[in-house]
Amino acid sequence: MKDDIYLVVDQGASKTIALAVSPTGSILAFADDYALVKNHGRERIGPEIRLKFVVRNLVEKIGNRNICFSKSCIAVNGINTPEDAESFRKRLLGIVAFGETLIINDSIAALHGGFIEMPQEENLVVICAGTRFNCHAETAKGGVATLGWRVSCQDHGAFALGGKAWDAAVDGFNGLKAATKLTDLFIRHFSTPGMDALMEGFFSGAIPFDTPSFAPLLFDAASIEDEVALGIVDMFASRWVSYAKLSLQLAGEKELTHGNIVLSGGVFKFDRGFLQKAIMLSAKEKLPLFSICCAQFEPVGGAALFLFRKIYDKAKMRGIAKEFSSSYLQKIKMRHL
Repeated sequence: MKDDIYLVVDQGASKTIALAVSPTGSILAFADDYALVKNHGRERIGPEIRLKFVVRNLVEKIGNRNICFSKSCIAVNGINTPEDAESFRKRLLGIVAFGETLIINDSIAALHGGFIEMPQEENLVVICAGTRFNCHAETAKGGVATLGWRVSCQDHGAFALGGKAWDAAVDGFNGLKAATKLTDLFIRHFSTPGMDALMEGFFSGAIPFDTPSFAPLLFDAASIEDEVALGIVDMFASRWVSYAKLSLQLAGEKELTHGNIVLSGGVFKFDRGFLQKAIMLSAKEKLPLFSICCAQFEPVGGAALFLFRKIYDKAKMRGIAKEFSSSYLQKIKMRHL
């Protein structure tokens, strides 16, 4: 008799994480593609290869190479339509033996990772800011809408934050725009004699030009009250709240009378609270009756909860969610993943 094991995956723009979970909510194994990306580079590896890598790693940890996951939920950055999901499903054939599989946008998983128990009769929207950016809304009346990065703007998230930080540093150095402390922060971060040497390193390829990795420098500048950096933070907060509002409206919520905004994604791990504060200020103007909270689980945890919520009724779900939350804290969150 085969063990009943579920597979959940979060495939974002920069990393892939997979969990094997039991039907009772216990996490049996964890795998990611960190080693694969480190050795080969993020841009050189297709999503199917990354997924195959983490699933094989997961299977090895379980110790059963002939396993067939009876149910699975795969949350993918860029799955914005049913056609996207079906195309991705076809590309998965041969990677691993799947049973019943749900393929969703990763912002849906991010929203469901916001709560151990989903609020009832509430309007919910997630601002999911990782390397890219997504929004997903679910209304009290059952409406849903997703603004994936292809729909909104594909350069949002750490990719865009880092890009704006670099542009500001260069423009300040060249005198095209206001001087900023970002210039000196970039020079110190990369240990170069000056901006000329840093730019030469980027252009020659001697120094990797990895835009998302520049994003923390923006918040370093904000922490020393650099006006240029604070202006960039305020701009992104305003845009993200506007997208959250648009998501709710597209989901059919016109009155915007109440609800919750969930903040999820890697950006909020290193924003030093500046983005969160700016989002709160923007939401007071655009969504004044909405509360703001940080997600309790990463999107991979949200994918698991989404799958469980599709399988179990509300009464049984309470016990499953409690067991999963305890297992997640012990085996995943303590790894700082």
